[in-house]
Amino acid sequence: MWHGSLGIFGPVVLVLGYYSCLIVIINLLPRKDLDGPIAGRIIPLLRKRLEARRVVRKALGRRRGR
Repeated sequence: MWHGSLGIFGPVVLVLGYYSCLIVIINLLPRKDLDGPIAGRIIPLLRKRLEARRVVRKALGRRRGR
């Protein structure tokens, strides 16, 4: 991400970045007290939204003579 050296902050950024990714993975586990079940509902919703967009674009394309 950076083009130059971070100097003394390089190791700190590396360690904090590693732990941040680890916390994200743990937080998305499918447990009731974590965010995994909530985040898991996003994928089907995104699929429905994408399909609705396709249907609307197809309908508008036919109506305009495409």
